[in-house]
Amino acid sequence: MSPIAARKLPAAPPKRRKTAEAPGVRTQRDARQRSYNWRRRMIVGRRVLMGLMVAAAGYGGWFVWQQGHTSQIGMIVSTMMQEVPTIPTLRVAKVEISGTENISRGTIRKAMGDINGMPILGVPLDNIRADIMALGWVEDASVLRTLPGTIRVRISERQPYAIWQYEGVLRLIDRTGTEILRHDVSAYDGLPLIVGQGAPQHAAMLMDVLRQEPALWSRVRAIIRVGDRRWDLQFANGIEVMLPELDVEQAWLLLAELEATHAILSRDIALLDMRLPDRLVVRPGARRSPSQQNKNERI
Repeated sequence: MSPIAARKLPAAPPKRRKTAEAPGVRTQRDARQRSYNWRRRMIVGRRVLMGLMVAAAGYGGWFVWQQGHTSQIGMIVSTMMQEVPTIPTLRVAKVEISGTENISRGTIRKAMGDINGMPILGVPLDNIRADIMALGWVEDASVLRTLPGTIRVRISERQPYAIWQYEGVLRLIDRTGTEILRHDVSAYDGLPLIVGQGAPQHAAMLMDVLRQEPALWSRVRAIIRVGDRRWDLQFANGIEVMLPELDVEQAWLLLAELEATHAILSRDIALLDMRLPDRLVVRPGARRSPSQQNKNERI
């Protein structure tokens, strides 16, 4: 056998000489690297600090609970709450408000007071919610904190239901009878008008009955509470209908039947007394025509 010829290994590539960097370029790169490393250490440091404080609070609470000194838990939590807000990043930087339609966000912010820059864990959420709930349009509200610096407010508004006239003052109310606003209610003239003491608390139940006859209900101009026990209805053509204290639904259905069969509300009468279950009292009298009625007139 012939000897194997020795292979010639490839020559090693020549070493590349490092290109010298300008001193200014290297200095800038080193400065950026140092800045990045510092920021990273700060972030990690904050997280470690928060973790240690939470762990310490949890362990301390568990320890005093095990020892039976539960009254000291509040002291530990209070101490932790005093220390945490001093962290510069845990301050209110933004307030987010959602759910508003009729009430302005500026009104909500005014009710909250000036909390910008306040330590976020020191913001009195319950007090702020109570101040917001005092606003007429607000039916419900939630106030939450989101670390590191955001307060979130969610509003649920009341829905306008009727206009209540009492002692010469007009008030906008919701279905429960809660007052939303007063005096300036001209934007809600299309809502039903209820009149008298105690009307807001009982109007919804009556209107649920009246809406069973939409054609007749659309002709009702005002609903008047009498003696805080029964209702009178005033129609757009001036006729007044006195409803009974009990069996209101039966009386209303009877009135709808009389109107459908005898057009009783188109006759020259001033009043229909339906308070007695076995009779209908009619009071005749001249009345104004619908064209003479002032739609914006209040009782």
